[in-house]
Amino acid sequence: MNIGYPAFVLIILLAVGIPLAIIRPYKAFLLGCLLIVAGSADEFNATRTSFLGPYLNLKDACVLIGLLGLFVDRWNNKSRVVIPQVLALILFALFVGAMQSFARFGWAYNTVRATSWALAFPIGLFLGANFVNSPHRAKLLIGALLAGVILAALQHCWLVIITQRSFWVDATNYNMIRSIDFLAGGVTPVFLAVAIVWKLPKRPLFKTLYLAAGGLLVLGVFLTQTRSIWFALAATVPVVFLLFEQRRRLVSSLRNSIIVFAACTLAFGAFSKMSPNLDPFGIISHRLFRLDDTSEHDSSAGSRIRAYTTELQHWYEGTLVFGRGLSFFQNMDFGRGSAETRIAFGHAGHATYLSQLGLVGLCVYSIYLPLSIIRRARTIWLYDEDPGNRYLSLLGGGCIIYLSFLHAMSSSLLAPDSFAPGVLCGGVWALSQKFQVQKPVVGIYANNRRLSRGLRTCAEKQA
Repeated sequence: MNIGYPAFVLIILLAVGIPLAIIRPYKAFLLGCLLIVAGSADEFNATRTSFLGPYLNLKDACVLIGLLGLFVDRWNNKSRVVIPQVLALILFALFVGAMQSFARFGWAYNTVRATSWALAFPIGLFLGANFVNSPHRAKLLIGALLAGVILAALQHCWLVIITQRSFWVDATNYNMIRSIDFLAGGVTPVFLAVAIVWKLPKRPLFKTLYLAAGGLLVLGVFLTQTRSIWFALAATVPVVFLLFEQRRRLVSSLRNSIIVFAACTLAFGAFSKMSPNLDPFGIISHRLFRLDDTSEHDSSAGSRIRAYTTELQHWYEGTLVFGRGLSFFQNMDFGRGSAETRIAFGHAGHATYLSQLGLVGLCVYSIYLPLSIIRRARTIWLYDEDPGNRYLSLLGGGCIIYLSFLHAMSSSLLAPDSFAPGVLCGGVWALSQKFQVQKPVVGIYANNRRLSRGLRTCAEKQA
């Protein structure tokens, strides 16, 4: 019997992942994170099987393995499951949104899919908050995420090379090699954004590997040809620098910036040699210079303006407080004639929160979540002495900053590729718990060394 390739892959993944979740729960969780980050978001979500149809795909299987691993891990350690306050608020907003969607459209594939996609981020946050509770686990998670983004960037570059060898690709059809499927919800750009702050390895071999990986990630980001990602990354770097940098390392950060720029140049040059028909610099300049093109403006920036207008116009279909429910699958008129209807979801992240989840959703996703994670990440960065914990806090804080900028132009945390950002935010929450005994004292800009020693002492006594 021919069960089909997707079903075969799912069976293999479950056959390996389920026993691993029982024997080595955290390793199974890391395997799921690695696969989700390294895989193509569209391909993972488009996986279909003959026995479960659209209700189980590769991403779902990875998440289920992680949940099973968490159950076994809690059972083995005789420890309780924790639910962060921010997670409870997110789940409340999503519950109200999902109930409205089911009440209006019934229990159908579209409504179930919308709910399952929206649950990707809170499930990731839940797993990260319960799994990443030690420096050793933080380092393993960083390694899994880094390996995932490198594999994703390699796949993207390989896709570009194969495409340009099969077709003639130039400035008129660069969209043939355009893909945002390998960005893991923003994890790849975040590794680049925090590079300006993090100290480079001292050993020459590790430093070379670090720069080679950075150059590869740069190629992956810029070959997406998505200007929203570029602008969000450019806006994230100075904010990360201001919030996480310390003045005594200003010169080091400037040096890192020069080194990263040199690595980018070398990566683009090497790629041009491997693919003579493609010019990475030409791709970037072509996309940026078309911002002044009227027709391009109408189809890009204009579509975002129309998406915001559409979402806000339909906000009152439900209630102002709770929105109209998870209904992004609806086709809506974008105001350019009855012949053109599109899904508003996608280019209006913050407006989508307001429209579909109301003022509650907007406050939770766009205000409370970023401020909470940034404050906790900066607390770890200032007061934790373990480099793994500090780097994970840098990644988590940088990720939520980047997504806050990105969601003004594209996507939202209701998308299916938001699992990995959720894991990072959950890890930051878990690692910051030992500092919460002094929560009223610690401000987001606190940097007193005496206070740092006092917090560590309190944390040690509490432990």
